[in-house]
Amino acid sequence: MNEKANLQRYNRAVESATSEILVFSDANTLLNIDLLKCLTRHYTDNKIGAVSGEKIVSSDDNEGDVKSEGLYWKYESFLKKLIPTVTQ
Repeated sequence: MNEKANLQRYNRAVESATSEILVFSDANTLLNIDLLKCLTRHYTDNKIGAVSGEKIVSSDDNEGDVKSEGLYWKYESFLKKLIPTVTQ
């Protein structure tokens, strides 16, 4: 699917939503059972507008693509920790 079509689907979902908090994820994502508690606790601060989780790549086998993707996300997560928190 192309990015424009995905954006249109997200916009329609947001327009028709009746909840205060929306959670989006990829179809192939396994979500932690405590996900909603972990994400929604941050919204007690009115300055918070969005929250994201950490992507962890896992596999039962040793496929090269999975290994390289996992390494990439570990590196990206490391870099994000080096960036100071943005405040207004």
